[in-house]
Amino acid sequence: MFKTIFAVMILIGRTPNATCQTAADVKALRTKLFTTNGYEPRVRPIDDQSLPIGRRMEAGHCLEEFQS
Repeated sequence: MFKTIFAVMILIGRTPNATCQTAADVKALRTKLFTTNGYEPRVRPIDDQSLPIGRRMEAGHCLEEFQS
C-alpha cells in the first residue's frame, strides 16, 4: 500500500502544470485579432470570394441501417 501511495505522489509531482485562460486573456486575444491585426471574419478561404464554400457529406450507410 505504501508503494502505491508513493508511486502516485511521484506521478502527481511529475505532471506538467495546467493553466487556463481568464476573461482578461480572452478579451486581450479578441482585441489583438480583430483590432490590432485587422482580422476580417467575413473573408472565406477560397480564391473566388463570390463562389459558395462547398462541403460534401455522405450518410448512405446510416440510412440503410434504419430501413431494415
